Amino acid sequence: MSIKNKKMRRVSTAMITAALAITLASCSGATNKYGNLDSEAVYASVGDYKITNGDIWNELQWSAIDVLDGQKKTVLVNEQIERITNVINTNGDYSKLENKKVFHNSEEEISEAEFNELYTTYKDRLIDYVVADIYKCNFVLESYWNKLEDYDDITKAKYEKQYVDKVYSTYQKSSIADGDDKGKTYTEVIGTISEATPNGALSIAKDLSELYYFEYAKELYTYDKMLDEVNEA
Repeated sequence: MSIKNKKMRRVSTAMITAALAITLASCSGATNKYGNLDSEAVYASVGDYKITNGDIWNELQWSAIDVLDGQKKTVLVNEQIERITNVINTNGDYSKLENKKVFHNSEEEISEAEFNELYTTYKDRLIDYVVADIYKCNFVLESYWNKLEDYDDITKAKYEKQYVDKVYSTYQKSSIADGDDKGKTYTEVIGTISEATPNGALSIAKDLSELYYFEYAKELYTYDKMLDEVNEA
């Protein structure tokens, strides 16, 4: 493949990945880098170029490995963490947004419509992270909730206990410190989480913001980096 074609393929992959906001998670016990992913399956195509699931995965891995380094990483990831915190702390109430200009490169404030869309995106993505972490989900293109249907009650209970034990051993936390679920144990909150009632997962993400906000900030930074590459191509 020529250098030009390789560049077009990379740009095409980046565009599809960014546009579709592919869901990422990792399984700590995975023995291969793709987990349960069929890496050879064609996910989409652009002209003569076919993009496989493996291409999408590798593009995101490439971005995360190559661009998240050094002081630049620290500064830019912290900017994303500030944005996440700023949005999520409002609980979806635009009037409570403390800094309405942090989302633009100008003095223009974020609109209420933009905020509502952003809050939903951030909330849903943080819920994804928590659910994937609890139930050890691999990289999947469909909703994590669909994957949970494959687990029986014994398997789910095992994963939930492992997660609660890990949170306590790592962060010395056993209950939610603030918010709607304040005072409830992690076990109690996890017991309320379902596709219909997912907000317990958001409570956990907020309580473990040092973990989940940071992980999501890395993803957002990588996403922005890929968009920059598309614009510069």
